[in-house]
Amino acid sequence: MTTSYALPESMKDSLRQPFGVLIPDDQVTKEAVSSKLVGRNRIIVTVGDRTTERLKQLQIHCNLEVVDGREKRESRNGPLPYVGEKERQFKVSNPAGSLTDETLEAVGKSLELIRLEPKKTVRIEVEGEEDLLALPVLAFFPEQTIVLYGQPNQGLVIVGAIGDAKDLARKTLIAMGVRNPQLR
Repeated sequence: MTTSYALPESMKDSLRQPFGVLIPDDQVTKEAVSSKLVGRNRIIVTVGDRTTERLKQLQIHCNLEVVDGREKRESRNGPLPYVGEKERQFKVSNPAGSLTDETLEAVGKSLELIRLEPKKTVRIEVEGEEDLLALPVLAFFPEQTIVLYGQPNQGLVIVGAIGDAKDLARKTLIAMGVRNPQLR
């Protein structure tokens, strides 16, 4: 049986605010996004179907795609097609408002695969909800990681796995009951 770690009610409001830079929907262009993705050896992670789709449309390579076949809690026509290798695709179950051991393990294995072959994409397909998967990515991945996710009805959020964002992600995981989140 997989252990599930729930987000405490007291933390939900703080996580509804964008963690990083918000690019309004009508200003999301390849130039606007690319200007925020600077740095050597960066790891690009998308969380969400629409965000993943947008970066593909902009022809920006993502190292890790996290999707759940939903947009604004509504079903899409299935998850975006994954064109990578089967061994670089994880299918996990993750209930809304929580993270499971299975999901956390997939995040850790994804990082290992990215380090081995950074030019190839890894995909985590979530049955349930993927919204909180930005937290373990920000907590576990190296500082050159950049996470992109959608802010409903507002735009695209871009945040680096550094400073306050990394600290908040780790503190949130600890509050959820995840043991040693930086060591997973």
